[in-house]
Amino acid sequence: MKHKKILIVSIIGLCCLLGVYCPWPAGVRAALTAGLPSDLWNPGKNTLTTAYPFPRADQTTYQMDLYLDAINRIVYGQSQIKTINTSGRVLGELWLAIYPQAFQDPGSSPAPSAAYAQGFSSGGIQIKQVKVNGVPSEFITEDICMKVMLPSDMLPEEELTVDISWQAEVPRVAYRYGTADGVFMLGHFYPTLNAMSDSGWCRPLNSPFGDPFCLSAASYLVRINLPQDYRLITSGELIASLALDNGRENHLIKAELVRDFSLTACSRYEKLEQAEKNITLKCFLPPDMQAKGREIIKQAGQIVQYYNCLWGTYPYGELSVVVVPMQGFSGMEYAGVVYISEDQLDHPGVVTLLAHEIAHQWWYGLVGNDQYDEPWLDEGLAEYSATLYINHVQGQDQAQLSPGIAKRVNLDRALPDFVSDEQYRQVAYQGGEDFWLALEQELGRDKVQKILRSYLANYKHQLVTSQDLERVINQEAHRDMSAFFAAWSL
Repeated sequence: MKHKKILIVSIIGLCCLLGVYCPWPAGVRAALTAGLPSDLWNPGKNTLTTAYPFPRADQTTYQMDLYLDAINRIVYGQSQIKTINTSGRVLGELWLAIYPQAFQDPGSSPAPSAAYAQGFSSGGIQIKQVKVNGVPSEFITEDICMKVMLPSDMLPEEELTVDISWQAEVPRVAYRYGTADGVFMLGHFYPTLNAMSDSGWCRPLNSPFGDPFCLSAASYLVRINLPQDYRLITSGELIASLALDNGRENHLIKAELVRDFSLTACSRYEKLEQAEKNITLKCFLPPDMQAKGREIIKQAGQIVQYYNCLWGTYPYGELSVVVVPMQGFSGMEYAGVVYISEDQLDHPGVVTLLAHEIAHQWWYGLVGNDQYDEPWLDEGLAEYSATLYINHVQGQDQAQLSPGIAKRVNLDRALPDFVSDEQYRQVAYQGGEDFWLALEQELGRDKVQKILRSYLANYKHQLVTSQDLERVINQEAHRDMSAFFAAWSL
């Protein structure tokens, strides 16, 4: 009888979270009730600390209430961010990323013109209200960032609650933030706290290439309301779903210690599923691509298991590969989700692409970096990881790999330092991979893999710099590697 009562209470509580007893009006209702219990996992103390003290992953949660208006291409949102001032200094302002602002006009949009099949379509985000600890706060937007003036100075270790009411317009564009062919691709669609380093706030500017983000990991509890004829794919774990009597559904999602929270809503898509050791693999794609999808999901399973053996277990219970009508990028990585562009399925390099994007679950997802200021850190390592996998598949695990570029390039470049996408890829991708291949020649492959395992163990769920990486390499190599770094202008 006692267990039955507990079950009834649990069901009632879950129904309340899904909105059964507090139905939404047209648009979006208030944010999720403040003070919901968090299942945030404490990752324990890392051996090494980084230059990014705020916000800390194990002290930061996002609660979001979302409503997708598919007809008008609008996401209505209420966000509540809870964190603690771990910066070690008094804060008078906060800086947040608002990436949809990049799509306001054709001159600034990072999407290629070919991605606008019906001509230019604007996107953006409107911030309706910001409250800090319950007090309305002033804010201004600058490029793809928003500055929030705190109503009073925030002392070190003081708790911080930020409530934001917003709505994002989704452009008709085949891009990582946009909608095309019945698919809503929503990456970086909500206001997100930028990271703060020892030298100040990270404030990326819009860029026509690369990833202009510097984001700390956090935990999420998200409620999403969308039309019933859309299939939902997100970061995290689906806790519950509830069909409403108005042709819509509520979904409750929990994602713990993730670098970002992505949302994909697609109509007429099929799902393929495959169970692997401790992980469920899923592939979402149009019905006429199922044969290719079966090969994709098979390869994804082999890639994950290979990386598991190299560095450590994949961190989430699921991995979703979504085939999307995306242009401008061949693939894209999010926490627990990988995008592969439709036009890449028949490309001979699709397995390499898949291996690259899945590698980002470790190098970006688990160990993060400032993708705006040091893009080579995650892109070069993902490229190197993909090369290792391809050699493994070809039975050449012990083959000696050589850098593709004879001259060592200057890796110390931020996104604004590049004049073209081609130059960006040559440096961040190829040059970044060459760094690791040259390190293999210097120390041997076994030592390099030991370095990567130490890198992951020391900086899991943190943000790193090139200096942090050098510290780990020095530690594992048992010698000063500064001359090696200097050769790459680091």
